[in-house]
Amino acid sequence: MSFSWVCVGYGVSFFINRSDLQADRNKKIINALLFVLIVGTGIYFVLNLRSDLSWDTVMNCAQSPAVRTVLFSATAATWMVVGALNNDAALILAGTSILVGVSAFGIYLANSQLPFMYDQASVKGFGSAEQRVMRRNNDIYGLMAQQARNGKVKVGWVSKWIGKLRPSGASALVWKEVLLQLRGARFLYFLFGPVQLFMTLSPVFILSDDASSHQMMVAGRMIIVMQGVGVLMITLNSAISGFTELLKRVEFQKPLPFRPAGTVFWEVASKCIPNLLFSGISLIAILVLKSVLWDYAIASFIFVLGLSLLVSSTVFLVTIAFPDAGDASQRGFRGILIMLGMVILGLPGVGLFAALLILFNLNPILAAIPSGGVCIAVTMVVCYVSGSMYDSYNPSE
Repeated sequence: MSFSWVCVGYGVSFFINRSDLQADRNKKIINALLFVLIVGTGIYFVLNLRSDLSWDTVMNCAQSPAVRTVLFSATAATWMVVGALNNDAALILAGTSILVGVSAFGIYLANSQLPFMYDQASVKGFGSAEQRVMRRNNDIYGLMAQQARNGKVKVGWVSKWIGKLRPSGASALVWKEVLLQLRGARFLYFLFGPVQLFMTLSPVFILSDDASSHQMMVAGRMIIVMQGVGVLMITLNSAISGFTELLKRVEFQKPLPFRPAGTVFWEVASKCIPNLLFSGISLIAILVLKSVLWDYAIASFIFVLGLSLLVSSTVFLVTIAFPDAGDASQRGFRGILIMLGMVILGLPGVGLFAALLILFNLNPILAAIPSGGVCIAVTMVVCYVSGSMYDSYNPSE
């Protein structure tokens, strides 16, 4: 099975990495197909578990023809093992034939791309050194800019519409960041967004209509936990790449007529836009699909708003304290301090929320309001401290 996937990996890699528009189109088609298969398999399991939440249901789903077809390599490998255990030659032959056929297809696909190999090697050779530096420095926007110069990135209609807006004042910093995200960090919306929605709504789909009050409470708390995981996943990626880009243009933004703490706050808030968008979609979906969990849905949205601001401000504080993206030791130390800072600064708000919700069994909304307020208060303090560091920051030093 490993050999078959290695062969397919080489063949598909050569097939989609040619320097032409057809290869780019094939890459998008293959990525879309993989996304549909993965998400479709997850939805299939969720819908079946909703009717009967048991281990037998999981086993029945795993043995269904649809899942066995999607996971064909695992199916073929299983046939080989089971056939050997049961002395079934036909089953061994069927599993072996599928894996050998997949391996042969991968080798054939790789060999068919031999006329393009020199072109691929030359393009990768000239562009790989600069790309490695940008990947090492987590310069996502730089990578997307390079792809745009090569004609591989097109401007979408949403970014065109936002680009026509003309905000003024500090809100223009949020407008600028949203425009950069839509043009340079689309993975935040197209990759992490659906993942967060799937994780958050999974307890809703599994919960049956005749669920007990205890089961609804467990599902509601799971929604809050999944929303918290989504905050870490989306806000961290948005903040780390966004603040790396911010330090490059600090000389352009410093002359703006804003206080340093105000500039930092709006930059911090702008990194929370993707998370706020998908949290709002989750809130609406829960209210429509399972209105009985309305209090947990609203509570998670309130708390996630404060927690997202706290995570973003922590990333900026650590980034401005250790701004050298080219220094490997600073990059590693910065990652450690970001995780440590989120634990230390997030402990008051998260601890208060958990205590009010679990120990005192308070209504989720009443528990989320003071907890989210604590997170926002800590964020304001961090922005004030970061503002003084931002005001004295000199990229040439």
